[in-house]
Order: sequence, then C-alpha cells, then structure tokens
Amino acid sequence: MKIRKKTSLLRALAPTTPTFVYPAMNTLMYEHPLTAQHIRTIQETIGYHVVGPVSKGLACGDVGVGAMVEWREIVAAVGERFHLVKKVDGRDTSVGP
Repeated sequence: MKIRKKTSLLRALAPTTPTFVYPAMNTLMYEHPLTAQHIRTIQETIGYHVVGPVSKGLACGDVGVGAMVEWREIVAAVGERFHLVKKVDGRDTSVGP
C-alpha cells in the first residue's frame, strides 16, 4: 500500500477512533528530528497511541532503536483497549497479559 493510501485511510477515521501506531524503521531514520516531530504531532494533535519502537537487531542488519515491538505486545494492547476475550476450552479469557 502506498503512503498516500495509508494516509488517506487514517484521515478517513473519525478523530475519536482509538488508533495505535507501531513504528518501525532504521535507527538513523528514527533519530531524525522530523520523525520526532511527526510522532509528537500524531500523539498530541490527533491523539494516536504510539508504541515503540524498541532497540534490537533490525532488518537492515544494524542493532539499535527502530524495531517494532513484539507482536504479542500489540495483541495485548489491542485486546486490553477493546476488552477483547477469547475462548479457551469453552471459557472466556481476556486477550493480553
């Protein structure tokens, strides 16, 4: 999906729609001043929840800040925010930690 389509999708959401952003990028990209400004804007102006990135081995081979949080953390955060439950052996259990 091209950037313009992603941006259009996010703009189509009502500003009150709970939206989570899990950034992932190279460390140099994350440390760029414009990235900090963009993250601040989507947090403070739009109210998006930004989680991460974290420090570990990156897809480019570098080690540093820029990796997306583990998928289990994403599932836990979304499950908790939306009070999701899953069935385990016929019993309801919360999704998350």
